[in-house]
Amino acid sequence: MHRLKTVALTFDDGPYSWHNQIVDMLDAADDKGTFFTDGNNYGCIYSNDSVSSMQYSYSRGHQIASHTWDHASRFAHSLVLRT
Repeated sequence: MHRLKTVALTFDDGPYSWHNQIVDMLDAADDKGTFFTDGNNYGCIYSNDSVSSMQYSYSRGHQIASHTWDHASRFAHSLVLRT
């Protein structure tokens, strides 16, 4: 019996400058990924470049998900919990 192998590929904190290249590599391998965006880590998610990158990947069947707005608030929260 032939079994399909599945791997979950996730990319966090984007989109970043090489986002479309990753999409192209996944597409060339007939694979899909999930791209977790954040609001303002490497630039604002609402910028034209970020919107374009997300549309590019979504139009090719990749998943888009929300990560956080930024890491500063999460990091500060975890420090408070540890002290």
